[in-house]
Amino acid sequence: MAAATSRNWLGKDANRPIADKLPDWGQVPPLADLETSLDTHPMLTAADARIAASEAGVELAEERYKPGWALDLGYGYREGMNLDGSSRSDFVSLSITMDLPTFRKNRQDRKLAVALGQRRAANESREEIRRRLAARLESEYSRWVELGRRIDLYERQILALSGNHAQAALVAYQSDAADFADVMRAYIDDLNTRLEHTRLQVERAEAYATLANLGGLPR
Repeated sequence: MAAATSRNWLGKDANRPIADKLPDWGQVPPLADLETSLDTHPMLTAADARIAASEAGVELAEERYKPGWALDLGYGYREGMNLDGSSRSDFVSLSITMDLPTFRKNRQDRKLAVALGQRRAANESREEIRRRLAARLESEYSRWVELGRRIDLYERQILALSGNHAQAALVAYQSDAADFADVMRAYIDDLNTRLEHTRLQVERAEAYATLANLGGLPR
């Protein structure tokens, strides 16, 4: 049932083979470069759209302070004759109307104040979102660096020492200088050491994926 549900959601990707090794995500750019790319994050893009909408609201509210006006040009054809027998002249009319915002200042002030408040809130929301994203970026970057140091230590020293200890225990057992239990403990310790090395690699891959989502890294 679970497999069928996965196929319904994932389609053909549900049958994608599982990778037999971790992706080669060994390097990331400096933190300053990632922080520069942070502005392209979808959450900040959406926040920028809200700011643009609030700016339009302020401009609309400010437009209400300006008087409205209209220009009307008309042409009139007149039939009939004048008293002296001449034809009556056609005429052209021009009218200008202006809507003065008299007695509406308080209402306009309220609308403008609301629009300005919405713009201020949109800007403050964006800054808060960016601060949270930047803090998480810095935290994940530090985590990625620390995991890299631990992995390097395992690969330079700890894995070799653990393997050598297991091999030495086996040689000692074959020479009747150690018990079989000593060999088992040594090999279990070696296995646990290699499992820990794998766990660190997985955690660093997770940290890279988070950095990729925040700073636009390739995956």
